[in-house]
Amino acid sequence: MKKQWKIGEYCQDGILVAEIKGTNIRISTKDYNTKEECQAHTYNEDEKRYIRDFLYELTSSYYAEKVEDWLKANSNKYATAY
Repeated sequence: MKKQWKIGEYCQDGILVAEIKGTNIRISTKDYNTKEECQAHTYNEDEKRYIRDFLYELTSSYYAEKVEDWLKANSNKYATAY
């Protein structure tokens, strides 16, 4: 399952992508103009703290919470992790 947010100037590189594959969550950014991937990290579902830290490095707290809400709704372990 994959979701993309075109955030623009409130996100490094402009586009934020979250993808859930099995028990892994992949967070990446793409350049707004070229659509090329710039940064990416893959985490286990239970590494909520590291995912949150990475999101707050990439974008504002508002958009980081939007991504977290999507992860909670679509990932079983992320919703119950500390």
